[in-house]
Amino acid sequence: MLIAGACPQERECFQMKLSELGSATGSRMEFEGGMHQPRKIRVAHVDHTVVSGGAEIALARLINSEPGWEPYLFVPRGSDRAEMLARANFMDVVETGPQQKPGLASAGLRGAFRFSGALARHALALTLSRRFRSVDIVHANSTRAALYSVFAAKLSRKPLVVHLRDAVSSDSLGRIGYRAMTKLVLPAARGVVANSQYTLGTAREHVAAGVVARVIPSAVGLPRRAAPTHERPEVLTIGMVARVAEWKGQRLVLEAFARAFQAGSVRLSFVGGTELGGSDYLRTLRSLADNLGVSSRVDFLGQVPSGAVEALIDDLDICVQASIRPEPLGQNVLQYLARARPTVVADRGGPVEWIRDGHNGRTFRSGDVEDLARVLKELEPREQREALARGASQTPLPTLESVAAMHQDMYVECMRP
Repeated sequence: MLIAGACPQERECFQMKLSELGSATGSRMEFEGGMHQPRKIRVAHVDHTVVSGGAEIALARLINSEPGWEPYLFVPRGSDRAEMLARANFMDVVETGPQQKPGLASAGLRGAFRFSGALARHALALTLSRRFRSVDIVHANSTRAALYSVFAAKLSRKPLVVHLRDAVSSDSLGRIGYRAMTKLVLPAARGVVANSQYTLGTAREHVAAGVVARVIPSAVGLPRRAAPTHERPEVLTIGMVARVAEWKGQRLVLEAFARAFQAGSVRLSFVGGTELGGSDYLRTLRSLADNLGVSSRVDFLGQVPSGAVEALIDDLDICVQASIRPEPLGQNVLQYLARARPTVVADRGGPVEWIRDGHNGRTFRSGDVEDLARVLKELEPREQREALARGASQTPLPTLESVAAMHQDMYVECMRP
């Protein structure tokens, strides 16, 4: 498994080879300064949806940053939000293949056959697409997209880069998804991008020797706060920015909040929309808040415009990440750090690669309501929160430019003969 990137001399040599092969392969060449330069690499970014989840938001930031490659976005037909996802004029959005319905994780035998048929139709549609045939490399942005991209890449004889944003486990992918990822997708990948060391670790045994495998975190998406502000004398608002889903731990946070702040005026805010089919879970949370006697101090703000997230985070005295299974990365954690907020995270998964307990955040035992309640209470004193805010402001974070450069190096490495 190749973790280190290519050195500058190797990349220059490879670019020279591409230039030499340009006329033979029919590649478009640009004439600049009296020298023939190879055209930019064309990358097919394949996603199974344009609904704004973490993977889609991260991809939108990447391909709208005027990267050093030529990006093409492939999404299912009928994706009426495609233009919202790809806002830049230079981005080509190609709608091809059927909509992918949810339910892979819980599909029975009949559902699995229907799902397999949808994957096959999508792979064929990609393969027949003129735009897809013109690209040099395929980047599957999600697990679902990887399940049909692997066949399209094989049929088109194009290298495949699989982006792992979830742990490679049956808990995360479902029984069928896990088998497909470990038996079909990862063995065929030329490159594997993982959003954390934790995520990459769950895939290592399924990745062939010689495959380019790298950790590339998502760009934060929020501006860095130049310096931490003075914290308020008292805690007024505790909050969590995350999709409302059972495994994200909103119930855990709600129960810990009720234990730590049964009385008083401290408020709890949940920022984030529900995933498909998640309205029942939201009703459960509202009912639980009522039963715990804190419903008048709990706000469910739902999905908010991306431009409003910064202000919402800035107004939180304590920010929480509490996923009940290991979080692959936790983009919300990076956003909390970027805005220099006192941050509390579960002690498993990707977030602990960024949080040092007592320095730039606090950790609690994953899934433990009592321990989370204890940590929240310990952050009531202003000096405790100010120390964490200072540590957060000094934490190095990935920039959009650095993330784009790492992706480009990855594509070049994966195209190496």
